[in-house]
Amino acid sequence: MKKLLLFTVLVLALVACRSESLDPPTVRLESPADGLRVAQGERLLVQSVAQGDQLAKTELWVDGHLYEVARPDDGGQEFAAIQIWEAAALGPHILTVKTFNRQGQVSQAAQVEVDVVHRATLPTPTPQLAPTAIVEQECPPSARFVEDVTVPDDSLYNAGVKFTKIWRLRNDGECTWPAGTRWVFIGGDLLGAQSPVEVELAEPERIIDVSVDMVAPASPGTYKSYWRLQGPDDEYFGDQAYVRITVP
Repeated sequence: MKKLLLFTVLVLALVACRSESLDPPTVRLESPADGLRVAQGERLLVQSVAQGDQLAKTELWVDGHLYEVARPDDGGQEFAAIQIWEAAALGPHILTVKTFNRQGQVSQAAQVEVDVVHRATLPTPTPQLAPTAIVEQECPPSARFVEDVTVPDDSLYNAGVKFTKIWRLRNDGECTWPAGTRWVFIGGDLLGAQSPVEVELAEPERIIDVSVDMVAPASPGTYKSYWRLQGPDDEYFGDQAYVRITVP
């Protein structure tokens, strides 16, 4: 009788353990911003942060169709996904991200609307630069993020500590970046940096490092600073990049 009772208790315990369910994960979109206008053919960095237990994957959907899946290296409680979408078709598009845990639970979707337009409809250079602008439209500048050289994501810095962030970029286009190209702050936390920052004019396939001096804020928290290349005509081009630090 005692053995039967013990067996029953064990079975009930196993059933109870299996019935326990994790809380559904959550996800938020860090970029792009809702309502952003981008030139046709541009590659857009879709950055999201998922939180929860036993995270399994983050899916990027475009206009209701699955576009790309990113998976964390482990089943941790936070996953920062970077996915790249090529803005090939003109018009408005809905970008949606959602995250799953290993139990198959899915987060509420986070989404933004992005409008893809002809490059000619975006801000154009001043009239005296019109001949140069025509050449640049035939061979638009391009850049690809390669890696973080310094300050990996979620680096810890005490308040007021100075540090230097270095990004590595590659010219993946077919022409040299135009004179006057600079690295500029586009959103988030400036972190005491100076913007714009002059950069080397990279020829096609050349890799360069861009460095920015920064200072950790006085208040505890997590801070993120977004940067991107900007040409002399004030048009942004290439991948966005960011630095994310934590002040304990």
